[in-house]
Amino acid sequence: MRYRLNMAASIRPRYLRKNLARVLDRVVDEQETIVVRRAGSRDVAFIDASELSSLQETLYLLSSPANASRLLTAIERSRANTFVK
Repeated sequence: MRYRLNMAASIRPRYLRKNLARVLDRVVDEQETIVVRRAGSRDVAFIDASELSSLQETLYLLSSPANASRLLTAIERSRANTFVK
């Protein structure tokens, strides 16, 4: 399975203030990451909560080199249709 990697959309705080509900709907309905570019301050990103949870879980599972190796081996076996019986 291939995942589509979307580039984050970029908006300004002024647009966000006027269109908050619309921006949040885009984040949830279209699985789109929205970055708010703030002059003189660090940027902020809006991401769907379930997507964030998935990313955090993946990071946790891959944080152990041994576990990462086992998971990647399992993915390779799955793609090659070779399973341990």
